[in-house]
Amino acid sequence: MKTHKGRHFFLYMLSYVLLLEWLLPLPYITDTGFISFFIGVTLLFFLLTFLQVNVWISFPLKLGIILYGLHLMFLEGSFLSFRWFELLLSDFGHNLSMMFSGNWTGLTDMFRSLLFFILLAVMSYLLYFWTVYAKRILFFLLFTIIYITVIDTFTPYDASYSIVRIFMVGFLLLGLMTLYRTIEREKVNTYSSVLPVRLIASLCVVLLLASSFGYAAPKYEPQWEDPVPYMKAAIGMNTGQGRGVLHQRIGYGDNDGRLGGGFEDDDTPVFQVVTPQGQYWRGESKDFYTGKGWEVTTPEEQLERSYPLFGYEVDVNRVNASVAFEPYQNFQHIFYAGEPLDVSVGSIIDVSVYFDAHTGRGNTYYGNDPIHLESYNLTFLEPKFSVSKLREVTGGDPERIESIYLQLPDTLPDRVGELAEEITGNFSNRYDQVKAIERYYRMAGFRYETKNVAVPGPDEDYVDQFLFETKVGYCDNYSTSMVVMLRTLDIPARWVKGFTQGERIQDLGDGNRQYQVTNANAHSWVEVYFPGHGWVPFEPTQGFNNASNFVFETPELEAQWEREMENPTIEPEVEETMAEVQEDENAAGGGNRNGIFFDYTFWFVVFGTLIIVAMVSFILRKKILVRYLLFRYGKQNNERSFELAFHSLIWLLGYKGIVKRRSETLREFAARIDSFYSMNDMVEITLNYEKVSYGNKLSKEVWNHNRELWENLIKKIGS
Repeated sequence: MKTHKGRHFFLYMLSYVLLLEWLLPLPYITDTGFISFFIGVTLLFFLLTFLQVNVWISFPLKLGIILYGLHLMFLEGSFLSFRWFELLLSDFGHNLSMMFSGNWTGLTDMFRSLLFFILLAVMSYLLYFWTVYAKRILFFLLFTIIYITVIDTFTPYDASYSIVRIFMVGFLLLGLMTLYRTIEREKVNTYSSVLPVRLIASLCVVLLLASSFGYAAPKYEPQWEDPVPYMKAAIGMNTGQGRGVLHQRIGYGDNDGRLGGGFEDDDTPVFQVVTPQGQYWRGESKDFYTGKGWEVTTPEEQLERSYPLFGYEVDVNRVNASVAFEPYQNFQHIFYAGEPLDVSVGSIIDVSVYFDAHTGRGNTYYGNDPIHLESYNLTFLEPKFSVSKLREVTGGDPERIESIYLQLPDTLPDRVGELAEEITGNFSNRYDQVKAIERYYRMAGFRYETKNVAVPGPDEDYVDQFLFETKVGYCDNYSTSMVVMLRTLDIPARWVKGFTQGERIQDLGDGNRQYQVTNANAHSWVEVYFPGHGWVPFEPTQGFNNASNFVFETPELEAQWEREMENPTIEPEVEETMAEVQEDENAAGGGNRNGIFFDYTFWFVVFGTLIIVAMVSFILRKKILVRYLLFRYGKQNNERSFELAFHSLIWLLGYKGIVKRRSETLREFAARIDSFYSMNDMVEITLNYEKVSYGNKLSKEVWNHNRELWENLIKKIGS
């Protein structure tokens, strides 16, 4: 080992390059960050493994590297301080409880990173064993190729250069390992020192020539239809041509520039709330719709302590609440209900909360530095919206509101605005128009779905796709489309994100209730501007109820309003439109669903049959093999029949694991087989084979006398 350190290091570093091909795509297909840091830590693991440092030294070193990495990425304060250990153990305990309860999606990012570090440390040892000791890398290379080709096909990651790197490095590794393995097996003590260099140069020349020839050679157009879109559709990765699906974990994020795609459920707790009743917890709003998602284009204007949402026409109640974040959450802003009046952080001084004048995001600071709070007390105004007063509003919005919250992209299809006009054409006031659009989703065949949700193609609009093509989605689809339709009617509206009220844990004795809010409660809704009332929240998403309080002065007014909303006077063109919608729903609910059911049933039967056949074939493989050999060679009757049959017998013995040694003659090998099976038949048929091969005996005649003997041997060895 000591005389080949350079050789082993070169092979080991090539395997490190192969491992990098597993790490580089992670930011494209997962929410993994700090990828450069992971790559550097992996290199340290490889160096420690290669140096073969004593385990009592290497283990603490690797553990220290992992802990320091977690400190840099997730933890605050001094490294290895008491508070540092407290946060680490708290996170570790939370994740253990998640694992024992089977809630694997609830694992925190820090714990996932810890497991990832451990995996990389294990891989550094496995690759050292495969490259230095076993000198076999084909298994890892094949899986690397499969991994890269799969993510290149089904994810946004472009693996064009990655494939080239893998084949270059892989062929070098395979060639060098084959060379060194042969040298060790044949016990070659002396060979040219430039032999590996020549081999590397030869492999590089062959690869370059093959690549150049393949690149320059003429290529046929695809002869078959691309199966990838069909495969994606079959497994639920898209809903139509040009629509891919991005899967992420549900939760509150900052990037809403490209909406769409399904998400995985995640019940990780975010914060707990103590308040008299359930509320929606607002994070921020966004103003600019791009056709694919939302951005913030308003200038940053900070307001201290208060963020006005409601106007003078709104009756309000003063409510207190307390919010406590889970220790592994690092939001540098608060979530609040209603209109926030005051935020207090207990005994901590120099902590300030500044609200953005446009988005309402309540950023938290310690002095001039952003900080995440562990808990805070909130005083807010809970509104009571008078439906009668809201119905009196018809327009008259301030110019500053219209300049921001009526924006629409030039590429928005006209049919979005036409649909909004058709839905609201029978209503004259703003409130009824808003409620008509809010109710539209519950009567026009829309379906709430979180898994199989489309992503608009390059030339598709997110709202247009949802309203007219898929009608399948979750809160982002519903809320965004409602805001856009309202803006086409010159009604100022904006997109809001935060959390729903969460799960009520218990009722407290002082009239308050305790709620647990998790990542699964992340949500988006709509705020509509009403002059004199401010920003009024609405909830278009199916299965969700608006947490705000809308009141009627008398029950008669409420009953009248309900009758008008449910049975409006339908104008002819509106009635025709709704009839078309109903007709489309009936068509979708009839033949289309049956067709989908038939397709899935057909392929389920096909794949199920193939799996069963494969399992039965594997179980009965020995009997099938014996029958094949008997059929293939037992019926032949020509001059080569005996030779082919005898070689098939030798092959079957090799398949059973009994291989002829190089130092053995055929007779010695036959004697060993007879001794193993307690018989004399193998020696007899071998002697007859030698007579044919060396004694000029007629092969056809000998085969006729030995056919039965050969068949008995095949059956006995294959049993």
